[in-house]
Amino acid sequence: MTARSALRLRRITAREPARSSRLAVQRGALLAVLLPFVAIVTLFQLVPFLWSLYLSVHRWAGVGTPRWVGLGNFTRIVQDATIQAAFANTVLFILIMVPTLTALSLALALLLNHALLPLRGILRVLVFLPYITPAIVAAIIFSIVFNERFGHMNAMLQLVGLSPVAWLKTQTGARIVVALTGIWQVLGYTTLITLGGLQTLPHELYEAATIDGADAWQRFWAITLPLLSPTLAVVSVIALLFVLNLFLPYFLFPATNGYGPERGTVTVSVVQYVYAFTNRRYGEAAAVGCLVGIVGFLIALLQIRVWRLSRGWSI
Repeated sequence: MTARSALRLRRITAREPARSSRLAVQRGALLAVLLPFVAIVTLFQLVPFLWSLYLSVHRWAGVGTPRWVGLGNFTRIVQDATIQAAFANTVLFILIMVPTLTALSLALALLLNHALLPLRGILRVLVFLPYITPAIVAAIIFSIVFNERFGHMNAMLQLVGLSPVAWLKTQTGARIVVALTGIWQVLGYTTLITLGGLQTLPHELYEAATIDGADAWQRFWAITLPLLSPTLAVVSVIALLFVLNLFLPYFLFPATNGYGPERGTVTVSVVQYVYAFTNRRYGEAAAVGCLVGIVGFLIALLQIRVWRLSRGWSI
């Protein structure tokens, strides 16, 4: 080893402690930043999730020691007529609200993204406002709008010569009110996400298509819809999660604990809440939550797969 090589080796060796010290400081800073997030997730998500799994195989009334029942809770909820109605209503709301929210979000985003639309900034704020409106306020607004005696909807029907409708007293009418209230409340959020995806699309493609003679409809089908498909897939999943957690019926029909006329509006979120905090059947409520999580996960996977197949993506 030459003298120059020995000197270089000593310099490198001398720098090693300083480098190790800097790495230790960086790791400590990273842990300090991540620790609050990990603590919050653990406290408010992981612990309740594990507790729910534990309760789903135990019978517990809120006091005393939970008693092991295995799959007994799942057997009971599958045979329970109210929970069967809740799952059926939730599926119905999914079929109605998810496609409607996706389509309306796309239409509103296209409108709010139009360069010739006046007051675009103000309109975007107005569209988003219902999302930050508390659910109980939304329920009060729509209860007034669809009131049988003095509601605005029946007043408009009478203007065109139609008879008033008992929206909140019939099963079909109640379901329509719940669906419209939910769509009104979350549409601003899904529109904002769709608008964000729309604004990331490259303008060069539209310019080239315009030069080639493509009209607005052709540009939409050939450029906008294919490139916006990933965003629409996300929007549909968000809409699905919203419907699975739909709690509006509890505020719209408080006299029946959200069950509505002929149990026509009871959803899995409502029945889970009622079973836990009204009937004190925490084990069965936890079992309902587990089933909802599994069903929601499978439906979300199916949605994404359908979007991929429809747009020709690799799976």
